Amino acid sequence: MAPKAVVYTVFLAIWVVGLALLGACSDAGSGLWATSKAPSEDALAEDATCSDELTSPKVAPMAAAMRAMLLQAETMRAYLVSDSAQSSPPPAWAPMPFEKQTPTDSNVVTPDFLRRASDYHKAFEKVGREPTPEHFNAVVAQCVQCHESNCPGPIKRINRLRIEI
Repeated sequence: MAPKAVVYTVFLAIWVVGLALLGACSDAGSGLWATSKAPSEDALAEDATCSDELTSPKVAPMAAAMRAMLLQAETMRAYLVSDSAQSSPPPAWAPMPFEKQTPTDSNVVTPDFLRRASDYHKAFEKVGREPTPEHFNAVVAQCVQCHESNCPGPIKRINRLRIEI
């Protein structure tokens, strides 16, 4: 492919992705893809709790941080269950101070929540120092323990991260 064609193709791809993001990040009643139909009460209730959309404009910073943590955990899990865990360096494993982010519900941030966050970070650090399935499963267990008290919606998805030992 000629250099100009490559530049054109890249520009076109970026433009299409930009339009898709513009449409995805617009409120239902505004933007280029505005509709006269308001979101249902069920849709609003789901969005206010534990929805799966990472880029939703109504997602609280804490929820967005936890979704980023999930992606990071999925990458680490894939690494640990693969044969490359013996021969290649582990993927990025950067701490995410989710407890310092604004939650969807401010009543979530309690002394118990902060203690659980501290326990999570301790388990997380162990995985960073020594990435093993046992240490990884300890991180998953910390996530589940906290989510049993706060926002239980993602527990099934979190449990799927466990590695059979």
